[in-house]
Amino acid sequence: MKLLVHDLTEKEFKKLFSSVPRDIVILSQTQRIHPCIGCFGCWVNTPAYCIIRDDYQQLGDVFSKVSEMILISKCCYGGYSPFVKNVLDRAIPYMLPFFETRNNSVNLSKRYDNRIHVSAHFYGEHISSEEESIASKLVEANTININGSGCTVAFYCDKSALKGVML
Repeated sequence: MKLLVHDLTEKEFKKLFSSVPRDIVILSQTQRIHPCIGCFGCWVNTPAYCIIRDDYQQLGDVFSKVSEMILISKCCYGGYSPFVKNVLDRAIPYMLPFFETRNNSVNLSKRYDNRIHVSAHFYGEHISSEEESIASKLVEANTININGSGCTVAFYCDKSALKGVML
């Protein structure tokens, strides 16, 4: 299964992606999401499930069934848009509350056996080479942290160029 997380408006998304394969779960701003409060209840009180009651409470379980995650985000100073960042923050129940060293960095231990390939597609009118470098390193670090199988990163001058993204 694939997971698509995007910050496009519903109108923009429909214009760019008229047909979406059935095996894709789409997370967008149309669902109700609250920010992670850093309580670690998903590790202590309700393992693998967020204690915040909204449409993203079972995000850890969703991640456990995914083999590929496609991120479409405005590039914000070399990072994700607030919505995409919020979704990734709320995915912490996907991991265990233990640490291990991978690729010379300390990361969370995996809770599930699946490995997710991450492809990130950043858009923005004037993305600098420094922002591209920061965003690429961020996606790579996030992929390592979730024990992903690899990542690809692409940059686009405007949203219309996203039409070529393979879903």
